[in-house]
Amino acid sequence: MGLRTLSALWLDRLAEQTARLCRALAETASAERDRWLLWLPVMVAAGVALYYALPMEPPLWPAGALMAVAGASAWGLRRHAAFALMAVALGAGGGGFAAAKLRTLSVAAPILQRDLGPVAVEGRVIAAEPGEAGGRIVLAAPRIARLSAETTPESIRLRLSRTDSLPPVGSTVRARAMLLPPTPPAMPGAFDFGRQAYFARIGAVGYTFGRVTILEAKPSEAGWFAGAGERIAALRLAIHARVMAVLPQRTKDDATGAMTAALLQGEQSGIPRSVMDSMRDAGLAHLLAISGFNVALVAGALFVSLRLLFAAMGPLALYWPTKKWAAALTILGIFAYTLITGASLPTLRSFLMTAVVLIAVMLDRTAISLRLVMAAGLALILVAPESLLGASFQMSFAAVIALIAAYEASRAWARRQRAEGGSLRRVWLYAGGIVATSLIAGLATAPFAAFHFNRFAVYQLVANMIAVPLTAIWIMPWSLLVYLLMPFGLEEIALVPMSWGVEALIELSRRVASWPDAVLLLPSLSQSGLALVTLGGLWLCLWRRRWRYAGVPVILLGLASLATVRPPDLLVAAEPGLFAVRGADGDLQFASGSAAGQAFLRDVWRRRSAAFASGDDAARLRCDALGCIYQAQGHTVALLRDDAALAEDCREADVVVSWGALWPARCRGPRLLDRRTLTANGTHALWLTPEGVAIATVREERGRRPWSK
Repeated sequence: MGLRTLSALWLDRLAEQTARLCRALAETASAERDRWLLWLPVMVAAGVALYYALPMEPPLWPAGALMAVAGASAWGLRRHAAFALMAVALGAGGGGFAAAKLRTLSVAAPILQRDLGPVAVEGRVIAAEPGEAGGRIVLAAPRIARLSAETTPESIRLRLSRTDSLPPVGSTVRARAMLLPPTPPAMPGAFDFGRQAYFARIGAVGYTFGRVTILEAKPSEAGWFAGAGERIAALRLAIHARVMAVLPQRTKDDATGAMTAALLQGEQSGIPRSVMDSMRDAGLAHLLAISGFNVALVAGALFVSLRLLFAAMGPLALYWPTKKWAAALTILGIFAYTLITGASLPTLRSFLMTAVVLIAVMLDRTAISLRLVMAAGLALILVAPESLLGASFQMSFAAVIALIAAYEASRAWARRQRAEGGSLRRVWLYAGGIVATSLIAGLATAPFAAFHFNRFAVYQLVANMIAVPLTAIWIMPWSLLVYLLMPFGLEEIALVPMSWGVEALIELSRRVASWPDAVLLLPSLSQSGLALVTLGGLWLCLWRRRWRYAGVPVILLGLASLATVRPPDLLVAAEPGLFAVRGADGDLQFASGSAAGQAFLRDVWRRRSAAFASGDDAARLRCDALGCIYQAQGHTVALLRDDAALAEDCREADVVVSWGALWPARCRGPRLLDRRTLTANGTHALWLTPEGVAIATVREERGRRPWSK
């Protein structure tokens, strides 16, 4: 048999196997027709992600054109299911892109372009947050000296001095303040606070000098609906004040009152940083973020309490649908709870899902869980597309989708175990359910935690096995009683026992966080790696048949990208003298004398620069009165403190950094980073490799978008 004949046979066999595989995939996809709709929010989210990934602001018309072409194609190809579905997917992506663009246009408002102040500021307080080091207020319709009406932001956020008290929400105040543009990312790839402020319509941030003067304490005269936001903000502040009156802070690290208030009204800014760190390191911070867990507990407690109350009324329970009444009243209760706790995205998601489940109870129907989750996700993405980029959205939906998929897969087995076993087996099933829930939720959210926070709590499973029952059985029932007693001024009756559970939670977090190697710092997962993990996870969770397991290698491939991540060797901020270099041990070494106000910047640098591997063994930093020299991979970076060293450094260095203004003509050889370059482009990240020096900047990462300075 000749070589040509063998090749033909091999090609025929390959074509046959390919055709067989395609038929099998088509049959499997057809058998999962009821799951196709679950992918619609995924396609919309892909369009939103594409919009935010672009380096320049795009026009709206391409998205509209894509939607029109996709709609026409889907109709024309309706007899060919595969091609019609592809057209629908493209149209959904175009819809997500258009939704993100329209959202950007709808919130457009002036942004402060330069530091301004000290300057006189007047405005109406629409939000107030107590804090450990002075509270924060948001002023609407501010009047700012030296700014015209056209360039004045619609709202600004100010941090008060430590000795100043929070003014009432709705009051008009005057202050002398230093104003700055919204905070850019701390380094290339870090979270963009400026983008977050843009969508909150906050055009400037800053801090006050001296005391804030209340010009008018009368609240806004806007109608009930228009002033609802201010009324809710005032109510949340009043709840915090009532809690702190019963549970005052006795020492600097006493967080019982602040954490109790956070569980009741959602504001965490008053919790001491040491306690927040221990909660994060123990893997318990999710208990403070009012989310699905809290809403589910409140809904369950309300529903059961109302059913028992109606059952105790005898004839009423016999002749009227009290179960449906309880469901309706529970919806109203969790709606009020959602508003009081700040209506964060995880809370809104959980409220929507829980409300639909309760409506199904009222209609004698059973809610479809994953469809419910994806519908809630689609609603949030269309209303607030920017939420897709946040850690709360990603981690909340990752945990819920993974838990529901696991529940669907194990439902029949769990039903058999409950039916065949006695009381002891039910206890073990409950305990195993807590362990499985913590494990699944932890695994599902770990990649997103690595991407956003660069940390993994090693003992979170152990901590949650104790903390979750404590919160569910003791803390949350007492919190519900606090709400019921507070209108009568009797909240102390429930606050005191609730605080015992909170104290136990704090002590648990401190003990777990103190265990050896309680936290692992992880490198920042790349955006492409996160996309692979997300796609693989969705493929695993949204399908039912065995082809779902094809998502596992995709997840592993995304996680494997962590090994290819190389943090920068050198970080240089625009603030004079602030830089960090990677030492031989792989850790960052910061320039001495960095200001205390730059602690946040240094914390972000340290977290996002974590690495599995050690640094270059030959890396070294030498400093004297004139500046510092950093050498690694055969390259030299000079960081000047005094321009007297400029001539020598220009001859020997590959990159020269100076926080003064330098003319390029004075230093022709190396790459020059001076005050103008650093101020215009933000933090610079440098990688020293044998091939050369690569530089990335915050400005390059942000691109030319409406929220970038």
